[in-house]
Amino acid sequence: MNYSQLISLFSRYIHRITDQDVSQLCGLSNGTTATKMKTANTIYYNVYNLSGIEYAATDNIIVTACTQQSSPSFCYYLVSINAAGKITTTKGVDNTYALPSLPSGSVAIGAFLINTDPYTAFIAGTTSFTATGITSNFYDIDTGIAGTLINQAQRRLERGVTIINNNRQILIMDFDHMLVRCNITIAEGDDTVTLPFANYKDFQDDGLSIIDTNGTVYPIEKRDTMPMGTPFEERPRIISRMPPVEIVFTKDGFPAREFDIWPVSDNTYTLDLIAYQFSPDLDGVVYPNNWLTDNAPDILLFGALVEAASFFPSDERIPEWKLRWNEAVWTLYSAQNKEKYSGRMVGTNFPNPLGRKESLGLSSNKSGIYSFGFSN
Repeated sequence: MNYSQLISLFSRYIHRITDQDVSQLCGLSNGTTATKMKTANTIYYNVYNLSGIEYAATDNIIVTACTQQSSPSFCYYLVSINAAGKITTTKGVDNTYALPSLPSGSVAIGAFLINTDPYTAFIAGTTSFTATGITSNFYDIDTGIAGTLINQAQRRLERGVTIINNNRQILIMDFDHMLVRCNITIAEGDDTVTLPFANYKDFQDDGLSIIDTNGTVYPIEKRDTMPMGTPFEERPRIISRMPPVEIVFTKDGFPAREFDIWPVSDNTYTLDLIAYQFSPDLDGVVYPNNWLTDNAPDILLFGALVEAASFFPSDERIPEWKLRWNEAVWTLYSAQNKEKYSGRMVGTNFPNPLGRKESLGLSSNKSGIYSFGFSN
């Protein structure tokens, strides 16, 4: 299951919030004039404290002039709108699977991906989307609340949740789908390392080791503080995340990915790291699906419905949504623990609300239960 299908299922439970459809897709494509864009649907969006701003379907929207895209290459372009209804196109980085940053005071409504052949360059606003040597793909980014709630449910799960089983509260902090591993070379004289994890959360327990040039593996300890005293060189034994020194205080940001190591490295080593990182937000473009959407979509669906409960505090369905979310998280947690010993695939069983098979490439039984991620 992907992000768009999750939004569609969400909208079967809740159709409108604050008098707006929970899903708002503009229907972005190339315009009648091939260098421009168009939207096929009227959408409503929110910017800061301004809500319910309407943007009608529009043809021949001017594409913001951007720097030339190299050839051959691929590049993502973000399409956004501000409170005044002005559409802006922002170019990403060539050959990078990431959307560019959203302009301040704007909301993303879509994106397009441009692939160029070795003989053709592309300049947004100048080159035709249908030109020879150019392949263009357009995507909608949902400006409704459904997508926001699904991503909130994902982040809430990965930060850590408390579930109830057999009248006991169980705190679950980390899930195996969040695990990543990398090797970092440490040179002689190094006393810091920078992690390559963009959304680092924490190291796995006993997930740190250091390997010397002979292949000998040693454990390395994670601490919150570093030993005091005069620096000296030896095989590093401790790693600690230390905040950067600020000469001028700056606004809070994502925790630094630079770590101190102690002692100062006396030789060349390989630092072997296993860590947990947060999943990127689903966007329907670069991230149309992830491990959770493929293997445990019910956690995101019912988690998003629980997140929406604040809009409908008296809805009689809320206890059922909470129960289904709790059961889905417990199933994933149990399957994750069992997999460590039995090798069983990890996933959940998802009760599809339609109770019938859809063209999602899934198997179903007569009761309308869809199986995700399990091998029998």
